[in-house]
Amino acid sequence: KTTLSHIFNYLDVKSLLITTEVCTYFNDTVQTSRKLMSKLKLVMRFEDIKDDKKQCNKILLNELDQYVTRNYQSVQFLHLKENSLSNLMRKQLTSIINKLEVKSITCLQINNCYVGREDVVNLLKKFPNLVELTIEELMFSNDFSPSELALEGNSERLSLPNLRSFRLINADFFCLILINSSTQLHTLEIMTPSYNRSDVEELENFLLKQRHLKKLSMSRFRFNSSYSTNRLANVQFQLEELKLKDIIWDITAHARLFLNTQKNLKHFKLSKFQRW
Repeated sequence: KTTLSHIFNYLDVKSLLITTEVCTYFNDTVQTSRKLMSKLKLVMRFEDIKDDKKQCNKILLNELDQYVTRNYQSVQFLHLKENSLSNLMRKQLTSIINKLEVKSITCLQINNCYVGREDVVNLLKKFPNLVELTIEELMFSNDFSPSELALEGNSERLSLPNLRSFRLINADFFCLILINSSTQLHTLEIMTPSYNRSDVEELENFLLKQRHLKKLSMSRFRFNSSYSTNRLANVQFQLEELKLKDIIWDITAHARLFLNTQKNLKHFKLSKFQRW
């Protein structure tokens, strides 16, 4: 199997999938290799279909059913919309996720989705062993409310003890607050978030809890004199890589205090800075 795994590693994803259908031995070789399985990603794509949408979605989910028995390490949800997420579809989606070997899934991507907060919370709960989480272009269909009020009456935070990399790209800032319990991050990326001014305080709270952060990338986030403080001078981590792009940091003194704490930087990049 070792020799066969080495040969299979040269295959592209499509060829690798075909290989698993050849015979039981080939399939077992792929399934028992973490390296090979890391090349395979289960993608659940929910396209906007105008004609007979519910039936089309039902067929799509039924087709997925035959593929969920593999021990995937990576799963991606695409184009999941509130208006196409009927109660029937929720049950089907839950059924498929329940058939997955969720313990083996360490990488999850949620892209271009528009659903309720409770749907996102319930979805993430099903993947407790995540190491990498990417949330891109996720907006909530619930009525808009400031992020710090989003958890009012619900103190529950997601527990993702193995999470090491989190990417929040053009998404509701509530997602950051939701995983507030994760303190073992090595990589954090916040790009063009949808946020309120008070989210500056939430970001400071989040960063102050991190001890092992090595890479921090931020784009289009605004620190401002009304909400920012000098608390970031007390961060416990030492970054090796810092990238700041198109940041508005009104208070130079606070920025300088933070930067002075970082003694181990190997890569430091500033671009499109304003008001330094």
